[in-house]
Amino acid sequence: MLFKNTDIKIFVYGTLRKGQCRNSILSCCEFIGLGTLYHFVMYDLGEYPAIIPGNGKVKGELYIVNRKILKELDYLEGVPFLFKREKVSISLLSSEYHQLEAYAYVYCNEIQNKPLIKHGDWIIYQNSPT
Repeated sequence: MLFKNTDIKIFVYGTLRKGQCRNSILSCCEFIGLGTLYHFVMYDLGEYPAIIPGNGKVKGELYIVNRKILKELDYLEGVPFLFKREKVSISLLSSEYHQLEAYAYVYCNEIQNKPLIKHGDWIIYQNSPT
């Protein structure tokens, strides 16, 4: 898959993923594929997950978005107070050796007494019995 330098790639891992409550904002965007973000861990903050740097991996989806959608996502994610948009390196699941640079929303507050999602997959976590 070839990308233009002007393509804005976004990695989503929680409520923006397919089948989740906020995915409709990405309905007009190009889905690239499933991916993994290494060196981050995921926590359950209740209504949504958050990721921070750590010794783990996070599963998610990669999309190409335009500037208008990116601005809407920044607003939705509470940038810069709740999350910050950060460039990260994503491994596409279709090729473990294919790395793509994309933006991801990284939590920018302290996380205390919240459940760690060890396997890093919000959808599996949401569908597992409590």
